Amino acid sequence: MTRIVRTFSHARPNQHIHSPRRLRLRRNPGRDNNGDYEYNRSLIESSLDPLVTIGADGKITDVNAATEKVTGCPRQELIGADFSDFFTEPERARASYQQVFRDGSVQDYALEIRHRDGRVIPVLYNASVFRDRKGEVVGVFAAARDITESKRAEKAIRQLAAIVESAEDAVISETMEGLVLSWNPAAEKLYGYSAGEIVGKSVYILVPEERRVELTDIMKRISSGEHVQHYETMRQTKDGRPVPVSLTVSAIKNNLGQVIGISTVARDITERKLAEEQIRKLNAELEQMVVERTAQLSDSLELNRKIIDASSIGIFACREDGPCMIANPAIARIIGSTVEEVLSINFRELDPLKKNGLFQKIETALSSRLEQKGETYLTTTFGKYLWISYYITTFQSMGKLHFLMMVEDISERKQAEAELNRYREHLEELVKERTQELASAVTNLERSNQDLEQFAYEASHDLQEPLRMISSYTQLLARRYKGKLDQDADDFIGYTVDGANRMQQLINDLLAFSRVGTRGKPLESVSSQAALDLALENLQTAIEESHAQVTQDTLPVVLADDFQLMQLFQNLIGNAIKFHSDKPPSIHVGIEDGEKEWVFTVQDNGIGIDPQYFGRIFIIFQRLNKRDQFPGTGIGLAICKKIVQRHGGRIWADSKPGLGSTFYFTLPKTGD
Repeated sequence: MTRIVRTFSHARPNQHIHSPRRLRLRRNPGRDNNGDYEYNRSLIESSLDPLVTIGADGKITDVNAATEKVTGCPRQELIGADFSDFFTEPERARASYQQVFRDGSVQDYALEIRHRDGRVIPVLYNASVFRDRKGEVVGVFAAARDITESKRAEKAIRQLAAIVESAEDAVISETMEGLVLSWNPAAEKLYGYSAGEIVGKSVYILVPEERRVELTDIMKRISSGEHVQHYETMRQTKDGRPVPVSLTVSAIKNNLGQVIGISTVARDITERKLAEEQIRKLNAELEQMVVERTAQLSDSLELNRKIIDASSIGIFACREDGPCMIANPAIARIIGSTVEEVLSINFRELDPLKKNGLFQKIETALSSRLEQKGETYLTTTFGKYLWISYYITTFQSMGKLHFLMMVEDISERKQAEAELNRYREHLEELVKERTQELASAVTNLERSNQDLEQFAYEASHDLQEPLRMISSYTQLLARRYKGKLDQDADDFIGYTVDGANRMQQLINDLLAFSRVGTRGKPLESVSSQAALDLALENLQTAIEESHAQVTQDTLPVVLADDFQLMQLFQNLIGNAIKFHSDKPPSIHVGIEDGEKEWVFTVQDNGIGIDPQYFGRIFIIFQRLNKRDQFPGTGIGLAICKKIVQRHGGRIWADSKPGLGSTFYFTLPKTGD
């Protein structure tokens, strides 16, 4: 079958492929049929687009080299194969050539060719039927145009459009006459105009009157091929507010490279301008501060110089390689030289530094960068010996290592220390002697106290018998002769009986007081709760008669003499009952857990004590109330104090008249 082929080389994707009936291959009069075939074949093969002919059955009947290239298949494999087999969507490909047979042609039919290596090439197909000499349709002629680059360009355009729309900078395109063509959201945000309000209008409405010459100049520069970058100027918003912007302006060109418009990117630099203004202000303030600080430093340096010169401590600063930078009169005096001489020579040439190891201390400080300090003696230029204390440190200045040495003449202090040592030794000897005397006196005092306690015990014990005899016979006289003699005799007998009774009570209390130190039991772990319970049992009658209420905390185990601890509680609670106010006594025994001791409290609501008498209440035989108001000998709290002291504790009171009293005593913890 003779194939009639029409070529469509270099057709653009949007151009129509004309029907073969409108195209006629020119016949060369000098050629035969074979010559015409070769001519047509060369036209087909020279096309850059894939060209195929398809039979009525959908099989490929002819291809050109471009088709072999785009499919990756050789000619012999393509011819006879189904046209639709080389596309990613075979059904759509089959529908395309069926449409050609039905309608006569298709235009810009989008398909994707699958290359043998897996690549996919997007194409636009244009096809029409071709006929034999009788006018019968014998097949389809199809031409494909590779639109890969077009797709990429479209994608790039879409991406660019998205970038423009999402950009934070205002992006505007304009004609060379200044009419706005496009306007992104950032431009609307910056200037206040919506796209509908500004597109088609003159861009000059954004430019202040005094700045319009600038815009005209920019357009001229763009027309001449320049590119304007970071051009800072002023623009005005819809409401007339001026806004500083930085412009980047470039040309918009057509396919021929002609400038047909300009693209402007405007960035709001308000914050930057404010920051720059703030920086300018800060720089001005900083410069002023530098001027003032320089003046202050100058004054400070002068003041430091005066202080250094006035110091009694020698100050000496030198560079590592020898020259001396600072020397005050004190260092010159200590060395035995003058300030001028010290500053004029290398410190290594100063003889006083070479002796007694001071020079070596300087070298050590310079090599180790560690401070050196201590005391030594120094021989001056005049041969005088001085005791000195020194301190040496290093520092960097102007890229050079320096050392600073401070020296103090401590000769007088050393002499005073020697004298003080002699005096201290003498004082220590006196203290030793006095300590021995005090120890002897303490021993004698302890012996005397023991003798006194023993005497008090024996005297009070021995006085019991004659006192009982006196009391017995006095009471006998009272019973036998009361009312038989005159009134004076009855009074005298009463006074005698009362005195004997008080003497009996006094002797009993004195005996109890002496027994604290002479008849006490060894201290051991005992229950202070049990001691309190026994004391309350002894005071049961007094508690009931006074309608007293006694409350208590849970008390601990302590190191104590259980009988004396009971006696201590009994005396304190008994006093609280005795010295009650008009209200029934309310007494609370509490405990506080100290770090090294237990603190017991006995608190009442009684008549209270004036704080001025706190020092007297624990002294033996001291009474604060009249005997006819509150009975007693004034020895009870003295016994309490002696018991607490025997246990290694302390006792004190806190009270105000009419507000009750709280007595505190401590007992050391057992340590377990």
